[in-house]
Amino acid sequence: MNQEQQELKALIEHSEAVDFAPFGEGSSELWVSKTEKELGIKLPASYKWWSLNYGGGEISNTEIYSIYEMEEVVGDDIAYMAKINQKNQDIDINDKLYILETGHHQAYFDTTNMLNEEYQVVEVFDNNKVIHTNFIQFLISLIRSIE
Repeated sequence: MNQEQQELKALIEHSEAVDFAPFGEGSSELWVSKTEKELGIKLPASYKWWSLNYGGGEISNTEIYSIYEMEEVVGDDIAYMAKINQKNQDIDINDKLYILETGHHQAYFDTTNMLNEEYQVVEVFDNNKVIHTNFIQFLISLIRSIE
C-alpha cells in the first residue's frame, strides 16, 4: 500500500461519516473488468484500488458511485449512472464519468486524458471547482471537509 492509500485507509477507519464495506471486502477483479468493458474505457488505478478494497458506500450520506456486482442494476452503480447521464443529459463517457451527483455537489473523472493510469477528478460544489489528481485524493479531501 502506498502512502496515499494508507492515509485514506486511516481516515476511513477513524471517520464516523464514512460508511464503506470493511477493508478487503470490495468488488472482485472480474466485476471491475466487466465494468470497464461495459463503459468502454479503462477505470483509473486509484478507483480500482478503492473498489477492490472497499466496494463502495457513502460519505456523510452521499453515495459514491461504485461497482455493483449484479447484471441488472439500478441505482448508484457507476456504469448504470453513466448510461443514464449519457441518455438524459447527453454526457459522453469519453469526456466525463460521474462518481458523485447531488443537487449542489458533483464529481467526475475527466476522461479526456489518462496520465499514469489516472484521470483527474473534477469536483464542483456551490459554484466552486476543485481539481484532484486522482480518486484517492478526492476521497481524502471529501472526508476531511466533513470532519
